[in-house]
Amino acid sequence: MSTKIDINNMFHQIDQTLRVVQMGIDLYKENELQKKDAGLRNVIVFGRAVTNALQKLRGIVDKEYFNLWYAEWQNKMENDSGMLKLYKMRSQILKEGILDTNQGVRIDYLGPDNLADAWKLAPPGSEDFFIGDQTGGSGFHVKTPDGKVEVYYINLPETIVVNQILEIKELPPYTTNDGRVIENTSQLLEYYYQFLAIMINDAKLKFLLQ
Repeated sequence: MSTKIDINNMFHQIDQTLRVVQMGIDLYKENELQKKDAGLRNVIVFGRAVTNALQKLRGIVDKEYFNLWYAEWQNKMENDSGMLKLYKMRSQILKEGILDTNQGVRIDYLGPDNLADAWKLAPPGSEDFFIGDQTGGSGFHVKTPDGKVEVYYINLPETIVVNQILEIKELPPYTTNDGRVIENTSQLLEYYYQFLAIMINDAKLKFLLQ
C-alpha cells in the first residue's frame, strides 16, 4: 500500500514539474525578450527535471522492468537532434549560466506615417530612431548639451507593431521520429512538451495502473 502511495505522490510531483514546462512555453510566447529568455530557460531545465524524476521510479518498481521501459524512451531522446540540443543547453545553463541564442525583431510595417508617430515622442536633441536593440528596447539616440549621446527609450506607438524574436542558435530544421518537421524554437518546445507528456502517461500505464 505504501508503495502505491509513494508512486502516486511521485507522479503528482512529475505532473507539477511538467506544468512548469508548459508555463515556460507560455512565457516564451510573450512578446518581450526577457520573458522569452526566462521561458526558454525554464523549459530546458525543467524538461530534463521531468526525465530525472521519472528515473526515480527505478527505486520503487521492478528495476529490470523499469530499465527496459526507460531504455526505449531514452533511445528516442538520444536519436532526436532537437532534444540533444536542449540537453546540451541545460548543462551550459547550469554550469555557466549561458543561454546560446540569436535575437532580433520582425516589424509588421514601417513607413513614413507610423515613423512620424514615433518621432512625436522624441525628446529634444534626438539624432536617430532605433527599434529593437540588444535589450529589445526602442527609442532615440539623444545628443546632450555636453556632446554625449545617450539612449532614450520609449513605448512604441500602437501603429508600430514589433515582434521580438529569440531563437536557439544553430538549430537546423529536422524531422522527428514521428515525422513532424521542426523548423524553429517554438515548434521544438511544443514538441518537447508533448513528448514528455506522452512519456509520463506511458509511465502511468506501466507502473501506476498495473
